[in-house]
Amino acid sequence: MGVIVGDQINRILAENKGLAKKMTISNNIQVINISKKDFSFGEKKEPGLAFDFTYASKYGDTGTKIEVDMTVFYLSDKKELDEIEKLWKDKKQVHEKVVLPVNNRVLEAGMLQAIALANQLRLPTPIKLPKFVSQEPQKPAKAG
Repeated sequence: MGVIVGDQINRILAENKGLAKKMTISNNIQVINISKKDFSFGEKKEPGLAFDFTYASKYGDTGTKIEVDMTVFYLSDKKELDEIEKLWKDKKQVHEKVVLPVNNRVLEAGMLQAIALANQLRLPTPIKLPKFVSQEPQKPAKAG
C-alpha cells in the first residue's frame, strides 16, 4: 500500500454573486486526471502518481461558488502505480486501493480553503460548523 506524500493547490476561484433565501450548498470533488510523476528525495528518485482534482462548493443556482483545483501526490511500488494508472486510462475510475485516502485528503484540504474563503466573502460556511448552545434548565419532576 502506498502513501500520500503531499498536496499542492493550483488554482482558487471564489465568487459571491448573491444568495437566495432557501438554497442548498453542495460540495463535490471531481478527479480531473491521474498521471505518473517521479519524486526526488535527495539524489534518489521514486515513482509516484499525481491526482488532479477540483473541489467545489456551489451555493444553489445563484452562481456563487468556491472552487479549489489541487494535486495530491502518491508514492507506491511500480506494480500498484501501474494498476492505478491503467484503471484510470481505461475506465476513468480511481482504484479502490487509493480512492478513500486520496478523496479524504482532497476533501480535507478543499474544505479548509472553502471555509476560509467563505468567511472572506461573507458567505455561509459550506458545512455546518459546531456551535455551543445554551441548555434550558431542567424542571424538577413532580412527585405524584
